[in-house]
Amino acid sequence: MVTIPKKQAVLALAISSALALSACGGSDDSGTSGGGNIGGGGGTVQPGGVIITAMDGYFLNAAVFVDSNNNGMWDTNQEAVLGLTDAKGQVKLTKEPEGTLAIQTIVPNGQMQQALIEQDPAKYAGKYTVDMDHPSQPMEHEIVLRSPNKGEDKVTISPLTDLVMIHVGENADDEAAIAEAEQKVAAQLNVENVYVNYIETDNKELHKTAQILTETKATDSNYADKVEEIVEEAVTVVGDMTEEEVEDPDFKPVVDGDIATPPTVDYKTVVIEESAKAIQAELNTFNVDLQTSAPAEGISVSADIATLFQDKDIKNDAGEPLPFASTDMTLDATQLIAAGIEVKFENNQLVVSLAPNTKPTKAGVFNIEITLNPQDKVTETTAIFSVEVEKGIALPPEAEQAVITSLKSQINDWSLTEGEAFFGPLDYSEVQSIFENNVQIEVGTNATANGLELIYEGTMRQFTKFGLAGTPTNPAAAGEFYIWVSGKAENGLVTQVNLPLPLIAEAPEVIPPPPEDNTPKFKPEHFEKGGIWRMGSFNAGDSEVGYASLRNSNGQYEFCWDSASTLSQNGWSHALSSLNQNAPANETEIVRCDAVTLHEDGSFTYDNEKMGAFKLAYEHKENDQYKLLFTVDNGLFWLDSSAEDFAHSLKVPAKDGYNEVSLVDDNTSRESIDAMLAINAFAADTVEMVNADSPEETMSATWTIETDSVGESLMLTETVDNGTQQREIFYVRDFGSVSVTIEDKHANDNSANFGLKSENEELLRDIKEAWQPAPTTPATEFENKVWFSTEHGNGNGTENNFTNSVAWCDTSYFKDGIAYGNDRSMENRTVCTDDKNALVEYGTYVIDGPYLTVSMPSDNGDAPETSKLSFADNAATINGAKMVNAWDERYAYFTDKAAAEQRLNAKSSDAAQYRDAPMELPNLESDTYSTGTMSARIRDGYFGFSIDQAKGRSFTCEEFNEFYESMYVTDGYNYISSTCQNSVENGITHTSFSFNGTPEAGVQYSFIARVKGHQQPLVEAIKYGLKN
Repeated sequence: MVTIPKKQAVLALAISSALALSACGGSDDSGTSGGGNIGGGGGTVQPGGVIITAMDGYFLNAAVFVDSNNNGMWDTNQEAVLGLTDAKGQVKLTKEPEGTLAIQTIVPNGQMQQALIEQDPAKYAGKYTVDMDHPSQPMEHEIVLRSPNKGEDKVTISPLTDLVMIHVGENADDEAAIAEAEQKVAAQLNVENVYVNYIETDNKELHKTAQILTETKATDSNYADKVEEIVEEAVTVVGDMTEEEVEDPDFKPVVDGDIATPPTVDYKTVVIEESAKAIQAELNTFNVDLQTSAPAEGISVSADIATLFQDKDIKNDAGEPLPFASTDMTLDATQLIAAGIEVKFENNQLVVSLAPNTKPTKAGVFNIEITLNPQDKVTETTAIFSVEVEKGIALPPEAEQAVITSLKSQINDWSLTEGEAFFGPLDYSEVQSIFENNVQIEVGTNATANGLELIYEGTMRQFTKFGLAGTPTNPAAAGEFYIWVSGKAENGLVTQVNLPLPLIAEAPEVIPPPPEDNTPKFKPEHFEKGGIWRMGSFNAGDSEVGYASLRNSNGQYEFCWDSASTLSQNGWSHALSSLNQNAPANETEIVRCDAVTLHEDGSFTYDNEKMGAFKLAYEHKENDQYKLLFTVDNGLFWLDSSAEDFAHSLKVPAKDGYNEVSLVDDNTSRESIDAMLAINAFAADTVEMVNADSPEETMSATWTIETDSVGESLMLTETVDNGTQQREIFYVRDFGSVSVTIEDKHANDNSANFGLKSENEELLRDIKEAWQPAPTTPATEFENKVWFSTEHGNGNGTENNFTNSVAWCDTSYFKDGIAYGNDRSMENRTVCTDDKNALVEYGTYVIDGPYLTVSMPSDNGDAPETSKLSFADNAATINGAKMVNAWDERYAYFTDKAAAEQRLNAKSSDAAQYRDAPMELPNLESDTYSTGTMSARIRDGYFGFSIDQAKGRSFTCEEFNEFYESMYVTDGYNYISSTCQNSVENGITHTSFSFNGTPEAGVQYSFIARVKGHQQPLVEAIKYGLKN
């Protein structure tokens, strides 16, 4: 029995593309799983690759895959697509996959097409299989055809090879089973090779047999069960066909395997390819775009559709196929009509038109579907055509140049100046008229960055006030800033017009008043004051006090000072009384006067340069009297023009519940100061005193207010190691925000010194900084460097090796809060330890600005011993070293090991230049230093030592004796004293020492000169080593 399949056809939009592919071969679709990319061209196979050809007629866009489980179906979620076939049915893979090869046909909107789209929409949307026997129509059925994979480089998949796989069944990998199936199929079809390309060999009967098998498999669900009968009937049916029927691709009966029932033959309803091409070609002449309006007569195209469809079952009396009328058809152009295009049938014509003076509303490619309605022996068949509406060349809106010129002229007349308020009016309606009414307008300016903005007052398009306003923050060249007007057309394109601003002039130069300088300064009025002034020194080492005068002597400023006494000597109260009794009658009796020059910075200096600059640190003026605090060199002094006598004593201010800050010199050395700022918190009868710069230093005392013949005083009683100690404080001069006091340490034979007290901590800090400036070099410079210094001592720190102090080299290293040093050995008498790993931890340190504070634990459980290290600002230059204040003494800290060792390892046989070691020496000028040399020698059985100042300067025994205790030489056990002699050469004095002793050969000697206690922070001790 033979049945006729349902006849339904859809014209592919890519008919011409399919034909082009058929002409050139190849495909741009490929899979990667189990295959690789398409390779080669024509029939050439790349090494290791394979060409797969799928056919009934050649299949275009059939999906090639590996039927990995041999179930005869494409399992979309497990089996990847290796590629889509081209118009010659081919896929070329660079690597042959393993397993049974198969193809799956795809129909529009079918299940397999949807599965592919889900995998890759961009790649597979709109793809369906075309049997190139009917190139104008997609296939109507989804079927799978398979072929054995025998490892060859060319594989054919067809209805014939599919018969082999049906016979093989589950034995797809069994070569013997495959060979047996091949023989069976070949015998049934009467062919030698079941893998033959019957299209290439032009075997029309075999081609027709394959067509019948495809149609039958697509419609008969029991195809595999009766495949031998179906093949037998198909061969018989083809053998009974006429030559015309064999060659007609539209003649495709379907067999059911029952040879006894004759077939009923019908023809497929088809789309005539030539007619479809002609219609599409006519539609391609419909050229419209979104930017161009149709002319007055409109735009229209038409195409004849009478010969679009054909069914050979519908014939006239002459036996020719009859055409179909438009009344037999249905038209669907929904998308195109929505874009403003009219589509209709008219007298068997398809008419597409655009109304006069209109534009399409959408761009794109739109489908027109023409469907032949079903009737007797005619099945529903659809042809699809396309019409493209282009975007066209969009043009931006056009600006009216006359309006632009007018606005530019108005703006150019504006006058703008930096820093001056401005308003430039504009007519907003004129701005609007730059563009047509259907253009959307925006207005703005880039001048907002320069303090200008557009202002609007009123309602849109009816502004009562409109223009540019603000205050320009900077000058600008003409055109640097502008007002912009943009017009946006309906097509979305924009035209911007810039209206440039004229020059923004630079603001007239305004010279600001000089910043207020609150720095205290000596002024001419101080010298014009003249008269008798009273003056005192805060330096505890001398506490000088006496009469002074600042005066103008016939146009020459003079500073006069007659120091008559000192508080640091016994009987300070008597000294002050004596000063009062012997007061000069007038300023002329103060005769120790020196000419001075007053400088612009408010300082003054002696014209004879015998001291440094006098700098004012504080000034208080009351009742036309001046109360001043000033510094010169390292001294702080008070100076009072009032007639208050020296013995004057003020009432003690209230104390209970008050905090008071004090500033005193805590060092009794004449040459050195230690300005200490303390915060004193008073309670009912106690006071807690804290060092403001070292809060860990505290002291407690009780206090009372005493009254005696001198006046009121504040008595502080402090607990010390051996009992109690009293300090009596007299408030003697009122300097406004500060008070000058006299502090009498009762335990020190009635000696005293001046101090300052105030409730203003910041003020006293400023005065302290003026008096004793903090070092400027940050203490972080100490860290992560190995420092070498010379020291004198009689042992290594744990035991006394010698009876007399000798010279050593000490090493210091500061890192990560840990202080390291060397364990002294006898080798350190001449050699410095530079191995960091050999150093030992001896304490910890913290850094506070210019100070590095070292803390060393006490062996007996007492509080840790601490010392502040800082770099000296005023210092001589010693190569490879920096001068450092440490352990209340002065040292040269070397980073150059050899330079440090030069002071220790000289030999008597060395030439003078090797024995001369640089050293720092104080100058006669206060607080200045020069680089001198020290040198030892042993000659003719005698010791010698010399000190020389810098070139052109003298250093005398008198200066030596001012700073040093004595000079001696020792081997550690024997002490040999010296005598100092001056020698003058070319006006320069040199100092040398002779020793009363005889040197021994091979002995390491140390030359030692200790610094006097109060001078130790100012001068480094002499420590020099020499081997005989």
